[in-house]
Amino acid sequence: MNNCNPNCGKGEIGGIFRTLHILKRKFMKGCGHENRQCDIHHSSARTLHFIIAHGKVTMSELHNLTDFERGSLTTIVDGLIELGLVERKRGEDDRRKVFVIPTPKGIAADNEIHSEIERHVRLMLERLSEKDRDRFYNAINTLEDIAEKL
Repeated sequence: MNNCNPNCGKGEIGGIFRTLHILKRKFMKGCGHENRQCDIHHSSARTLHFIIAHGKVTMSELHNLTDFERGSLTTIVDGLIELGLVERKRGEDDRRKVFVIPTPKGIAADNEIHSEIERHVRLMLERLSEKDRDRFYNAINTLEDIAEKL
């Protein structure tokens, strides 16, 4: 049974996904991280961030983390390798396993990208009133708390 009405208004389950999509689109619009010196697209930046957050991952693990199609993910990882941001290494215990690991250049690029995104988002949030900023941060904290319990 679908608990969401046809309009999926505020407070409805479908509204969560719509709101998250709108926030992501607004926060990323005009951020400019795609025009950086290493010429990395949003999908590649997101993939790089997952690799760095986990230290080393197999392609299967990366697929589960990103939800990108396997063919697309291979193309993204190949591009990151070409840019010198990650590398593939065989497992020491099991040579059949191939891991994708970040390079120092990749870690630096990820730090730069996320600093730029944080700066951009902070500037956007500064346009809100103090009351609305507090409401926003409280909402984010509530969502994080609830997500941990699910």
